[in-house]
Amino acid sequence: MKNILLTGGAGYIGSHTVVELLENGFTLICVDNFTNSSPEVFDRLERITEQKVIWYDADIRDKKLLCSIVEDNVVDGVITLQDIRRLVNLLLTH
Repeated sequence: MKNILLTGGAGYIGSHTVVELLENGFTLICVDNFTNSSPEVFDRLERITEQKVIWYDADIRDKKLLCSIVEDNVVDGVITLQDIRRLVNLLLTH
């Protein structure tokens, strides 16, 4: 099973991406600051898919917190639905 770090997972596109990935055997670690969404989305996604979603209320601009999330989880890949340039720069300097 592959572990995917998904930024923006609670948004419209992100939540649909979560469903598709879970239904295809991926484990998700979602990061969202809920600017345009709500943490309740993850409760709904877990009911729909009957699978656990690991999620963090975090902003990808918080380098220390993002690095902590990556260190605390096995991450095999990243899908970002937030600012890709900022995320790549943060991960490359980690």
